[in-house]
Amino acid sequence: MKLIGLSILGLMILFLTTCDQKETFDPRYPTTIEELTNSELDQLLNLLNKTPLAKYTSIDYFGFASFRDGTDDSIKAMTTGIDVSEETLTEMTRQALLDYGTFLNASDPSKLQIRTISTITNLQYEQFTSQYPDSLPAAWRITTFQQYYEGYEVRGSSLNFIFSSEGLIALSGHWYHDIYLPDSLVYSEEAAKQSMIGKTLTYQNKTFIPKEDTYWHNSKLVILPLRLNKLVKRHLTDTIELRFCWALYPEGWEILVDTQTGEKLSESIIGQN
Repeated sequence: MKLIGLSILGLMILFLTTCDQKETFDPRYPTTIEELTNSELDQLLNLLNKTPLAKYTSIDYFGFASFRDGTDDSIKAMTTGIDVSEETLTEMTRQALLDYGTFLNASDPSKLQIRTISTITNLQYEQFTSQYPDSLPAAWRITTFQQYYEGYEVRGSSLNFIFSSEGLIALSGHWYHDIYLPDSLVYSEEAAKQSMIGKTLTYQNKTFIPKEDTYWHNSKLVILPLRLNKLVKRHLTDTIELRFCWALYPEGWEILVDTQTGEKLSESIIGQN
């Protein structure tokens, strides 16, 4: 009888524990982006083919625009240069976002902050104009700063535009919207740090093991688009999960830890990733 009683008690505890776990699990997390259906992709490609961007721009299975292979070589072969000021290029970029934001998952020029204006060979605007005052580049490439969503940095996000004498000829980038951010963090900053104590970090040919006395620089919260291959509707498919993470900095390293699952998602040496 005692054994039966203990077994029942154990099952009750397991049941209650399982219920608690279900209550803490947030089904809205993480925001997941799935591949477009063939119909959706065809519709987007048909729309692209009606624009002057089709020659140098492609669309991937998630609907993100990218430069076609060989675009840089094609631009280097152009014989007509583009003569515009930095101010004009900035305005052209903002207008391009309004006109073609469908291919970038973005549409608000007020959130656009330009990081660089450069040639295809990566000479900055001022550098090129000072070194070659009597020449014009075949094209200018504009790159934006990464996206911030509700104040949080979105890793790997930016937009790119290429302008030639014919106007906008190509664009690429990753931008996200409607990202779900949990109201509470299952793993606090301190809990995330503690979970890394004694774990071996590896990056290229270097390793590091955080210890109890390891110095940690200031942490921050970031959004990490994580590409995965998973089972969706009985089919293996690529997805992108937008994870809300702690960016932890033990000495010269960076570790990204999911605030909801405690999972270590990446590790790298600062300045080498």
